[in-house]
Amino acid sequence: MSKQEEYLLKRISPDSNFSDLFEYPKYIELETVNACNARCPMCTIDDWERKSPTMKDELFLKIADDLGANAPSLKRVSLYRDGEPLLDKKMAWRISELKNRNIPETAIATNAQLLTEEKAEELLESGLDLIIFSIDSLKKDIFEKIRARLNFETVIENTKKFIKKRD
Repeated sequence: MSKQEEYLLKRISPDSNFSDLFEYPKYIELETVNACNARCPMCTIDDWERKSPTMKDELFLKIADDLGANAPSLKRVSLYRDGEPLLDKKMAWRISELKNRNIPETAIATNAQLLTEEKAEELLESGLDLIIFSIDSLKKDIFEKIRARLNFETVIENTKKFIKKRD
């Protein structure tokens, strides 16, 4: 095996064979909403030229069916990329649809500004496996400089409440 092949195997799926990397992808990133409530200086959101901010249900279900048919090959479906997934009012439903199709792991990354207690309950009930909180600093002034338009106290409170509810 070449050094490049070894690197790719180690980086992508160390418990597999190199030839397995050419099968159905193990990790899928599926952005269902391409909008954001923050304006972080490192983000390219102002360059986005997208016509429809939220994925249509028909398209999502078509993708979910394909993912479900290939569920044994999958490790994780992440329902985020550049946007804020909690702007998608149907996020919990989408996660449930994937879990109903035997997707082994679902994930989102959120800035937590919109993570109300009701939304937290929906996400936990949906079967969400992994949530990543985008908190760049525990210092209010630094956080709010990086995560423009977000409120530090709200984000921290929402995150703590989610963890407490999960536990």
